[in-house]
Amino acid sequence: MGRLLSKDRFDIIHSQVAYLKLDEMAQTLLQESEAALEAERLRELEQERALAEAQRQRAEEAEQAAVKQSRLTHKAFFLSGMAVVFMALAFHSQLVSLWSNLESRQKCHYDLEC
Repeated sequence: MGRLLSKDRFDIIHSQVAYLKLDEMAQTLLQESEAALEAERLRELEQERALAEAQRQRAEEAEQAAVKQSRLTHKAFFLSGMAVVFMALAFHSQLVSLWSNLESRQKCHYDLEC
């Protein structure tokens, strides 16, 4: 047919269509322009929906990653705490062993029964 109307021109003509006497060619141009503008608007809406869905999905993935990281951090702290407890027990065991050796040596030294 021909060039379609820009959005600005379409809005102006469409707002005045009741007062204008349009021939068939102008009426067709107006209808085709309206259809093209509506199609463009729908494309933009679909792009916005797709973008919003992608952002929602990224946010959900980030939240899941944060939860996973938090769980791993808690496990690491728990294991570190358990390691400290085991090291303390081992140290305590060595101290008890050293103390008993020291006592037995002192006993040997004083009793001369070794």
